[in-house]
Amino acid sequence: MEERVSEIWIATDGDYYEDKEYKDSLGMDDSTGASTFLGMALSREEGTNLFTEKRLEEIRARMELAEGTTVEHKGITYTWDDVCLGNNAGLNTAYKFPCVRLSPMDLFQEARWYFGEDDRLTWYNELIKKRLVLPRVGRFGTMTQRCSSQGGSETPVCDLLLALRTDNGTLIEQLGYPEVYNNTLLLFDDIGSLEMNHPCKKCIEENFEASMEQLTQAVQGIFGVMAAELQRLIVANVITDETELNAVSLLLQKVGIIYNMKTSRADVEDFNHYYVLRGLYAELGYGSYMRNYELIMSNPDFVDACTLFLGPDNCPTSVTEAEARQKLLKHADNTFSSVNTAGSPFPFWKTDKPGDFLKGANPLSGSGIDMSGDLLSAFAYFDVPRYGRDDWSPVYGASGYPDINSATFKSIVESDPIFAWFMAGQTEATSHCFNGPLPGPGFP
Repeated sequence: MEERVSEIWIATDGDYYEDKEYKDSLGMDDSTGASTFLGMALSREEGTNLFTEKRLEEIRARMELAEGTTVEHKGITYTWDDVCLGNNAGLNTAYKFPCVRLSPMDLFQEARWYFGEDDRLTWYNELIKKRLVLPRVGRFGTMTQRCSSQGGSETPVCDLLLALRTDNGTLIEQLGYPEVYNNTLLLFDDIGSLEMNHPCKKCIEENFEASMEQLTQAVQGIFGVMAAELQRLIVANVITDETELNAVSLLLQKVGIIYNMKTSRADVEDFNHYYVLRGLYAELGYGSYMRNYELIMSNPDFVDACTLFLGPDNCPTSVTEAEARQKLLKHADNTFSSVNTAGSPFPFWKTDKPGDFLKGANPLSGSGIDMSGDLLSAFAYFDVPRYGRDDWSPVYGASGYPDINSATFKSIVESDPIFAWFMAGQTEATSHCFNGPLPGPGFP
């Protein structure tokens, strides 16, 4: 008697039966619980390779014909985009998102006629950037700062993974890993693909959520206390200089806007994203910087010109790893140039004005936001956690007032990357939609 329900009323001959017998012969019978079946597509005529240029072009042409078909119904013309209306990345992305189709033809450029400019922008902004890049970059910062000995963590559970991905080959060889494992960029794949029970993954997720919540509260606290203290300073009538009073009032206006906007978790994650990227620019780029700098300085004529204009101290023929990292960070923090926004990290410019090449030892252009200070230094300056308590002790004293013109205020508050980042959002910038030539001798 047949006791398996799945076999009752199943034909025991014919094409279906033969196909099922073939599947079972491969060890894929129903008892295994397998849910996938791998097959090979063959040409109908010769039973040989389907993936030839001629046959692939026939498939592509049929796909394009099907997707280019229009239907008229009650005076309305429906297209492939209407079929894919429900296929989007969220609010306001309908008709601006490529229709997902699981086809190996998408491996070929010829099959991407459907991927328009709106589709590309939506694909990048709503999927690649928002759902892949942003979450991974922020978590990379957590991995290196809170889950490894590199950041002084007491539970360095990500050390092995970081070592294998960034090692020069010795550790990989000792542990028997393939050479391709040594790729720093693959850490971003690891962050997304590690199992949730992996110690490194658990540490990243737990600490990322906690650190973002703490940072959000810290940002709100900094600007809240600063606004209150600047307001107290103005009300106290201790400022006699009108210019200084106007400066304090303007700063209060900007700080008040930031505070009243109720800085959100998303705003803080944006800040954290850039802050981590800035570090990655130096960490992943120092090798290329060293090689290209040495290539530039291998030209004796250039070295002579550099030495003549900038002096020998500013024209070494090579740089160390630490110096290369520092130069890249300086480029990231440098003044923004509306002449050439990409600029150059090499220290041969004074400004972005024509003729200023080899007139100074600065990079060209940058973000315009100096993030080189100590994170959360403004938090300590205002003693945010104890604000309003008897033991509150800001740098300027509980009975004193903040002096925005003092060296202390500038070195502690204005240098805080948090202050610099959010204040930049209240500062007008001049920009162009294109890059001009790198300004140097002979450029108009």
